[in-house]
Amino acid sequence: MKFHFISSVIFSVLLALMALNGNIKIRMLYMAGVLVLFYVTLISFALDYDAQRRKQWREKEKKVSEEVYQKFVKRHRKSRPKRKHK
Repeated sequence: MKFHFISSVIFSVLLALMALNGNIKIRMLYMAGVLVLFYVTLISFALDYDAQRRKQWREKEKKVSEEVYQKFVKRHRKSRPKRKHK
């Protein structure tokens, strides 16, 4: 998340420089930087968000599998006949 904050600060600075500059060529150079930074930030955020969701999904999947296993073991122990020792 640090990257998103840093990129938003750079994004704001580039937009301010673009607005203050009078030369159209320099404005276009700043605009190219802004567009590249925007798409890099967007892709980075999407990858970061996807990684967090995968982690949450794995935790949930692990919890469900443990609950199912415990129910299976509990049910299996109840249905198993007891053996007599000789």
